[in-house]
Amino acid sequence: MEFRTEQDADYAIKIMNMVKLFGKPLRVNKSSQDKKKTDVGANLFIGGLDPEVDEKLLYDTFSAFGFITQPPKVGLCPMCATFALSCSQNCG
Repeated sequence: MEFRTEQDADYAIKIMNMVKLFGKPLRVNKSSQDKKKTDVGANLFIGGLDPEVDEKLLYDTFSAFGFITQPPKVGLCPMCATFALSCSQNCG
C-alpha cells in the first residue's frame, strides 16, 4: 500500500503497528522497496494478516491516515508462504 506522503505513512505505522485485527497483531512498517523509490510518498508492509482480511478492509482501515495512491493487494507469497500485504522479504 502506498501513501501519498511519508508523514501519512509514518502516522499509520505509529497508530496501527501491533493493533489486533481479527485477533492477530498487525506488523506495519515501511517496505524496503520504499528506499528504492524517488517518488513522493511511502510504501508500507503490513504483515501478520488473518486470512479473512481483504483489500477492502485494509483500504478502509488505512485510508483514515491519508490518501492512498496504490490500493493494497493481499495474498500468500509463493516464495516465502507469508500471508501479508507484501512478504517480509519483499519478494512478492
